[in-house]
Amino acid sequence: MGVLAGTTLITFLVTSYAPRLLASVDRLTGAAEVVVYAYEDPSTDRDVILAYERGDQFKDVEALHQKLVDRDYGLGKGGYQALRSTNRVIVENRMPADVAVVGIAFKLLEKRNPPAGTAVWLNPQGGETVVQLGFDLDSFNSRARAIAPDQELGADYFAQNRVLLKPGEQIEFSMRGDATRQLYLWRAEISLYVGGTVKKVMAPPEHERPFATTGLAKTFTSAFDNHAGDIKRVDPGLFCARHAMCGPREDRD
Repeated sequence: MGVLAGTTLITFLVTSYAPRLLASVDRLTGAAEVVVYAYEDPSTDRDVILAYERGDQFKDVEALHQKLVDRDYGLGKGGYQALRSTNRVIVENRMPADVAVVGIAFKLLEKRNPPAGTAVWLNPQGGETVVQLGFDLDSFNSRARAIAPDQELGADYFAQNRVLLKPGEQIEFSMRGDATRQLYLWRAEISLYVGGTVKKVMAPPEHERPFATTGLAKTFTSAFDNHAGDIKRVDPGLFCARHAMCGPREDRD
């Protein structure tokens, strides 16, 4: 990797639940730019699990269905992606020199007990194929890891990879946060090689709502599940029995 010309950074980060994006600018120094967009996005090609603080989050199936039609998952309003969250981060180089992404790690901000109100299991919601990274939020290893074909977390992605961005280029990462024990609030700390030094930016920025990923509580007040493609209200005990994922990891091993 060559030494890059001296530059400074502006980070522009976006946080929201899909599809609405609320923008803010975190200015460091100077006029050159590396732009970073970040937002939560449950629209993936795998099953989606959501957990809510309120037991009466949805009065009936019709109310839940309307929220899904509106793509309003309630994230940031007492709702959380559970077990495996999906977050989109786009890094764009608007500077006249090359920039290299040389590392990404999660930075844990807070952990709480998982919400025990309403649980919802959804079929895959679609989603594009991009560079996929994963974080085990239950562990002390904070580095971004590759995701294997079986969807398990592999080795440190940036131990073998560097992402070089020419002027005007961008890269999109799908960042998956895995959690079984608690509710975690976290950010992605992105290391950029710029002008011969490594600079770090956060996605989302410190003044914006962080990413959130939760494990599942041992039981819930209410639950909704998929049966033959239809969403139905189910007994919370049956929900947990069917998916065998309720409670912390130690209780399931």
